[in-house]
Amino acid sequence: MKESHMMNEPIVQPSRDQVEGGQMASPRFTKDQFLRSTRYSGAEKDVLSVILQKEETYSLKQIEEQFTQFIMREVQ
Repeated sequence: MKESHMMNEPIVQPSRDQVEGGQMASPRFTKDQFLRSTRYSGAEKDVLSVILQKEETYSLKQIEEQFTQFIMREVQ
């Protein structure tokens, strides 16, 4: 996955409940935002379209973890 391109602003601004240890929680993005991002290649977007849920939001770390799990899974 490319690291150089920035994503659009998160759709949800963090609330007080999302502040952890005095630091802001990681920004979260929707499935559509990830699929429109220039951060990912076409093949990566194909994987993301399968593993992400439309109504959920995700941090970049969550996406990287889920993407890696999907790619590294054993084919049956």
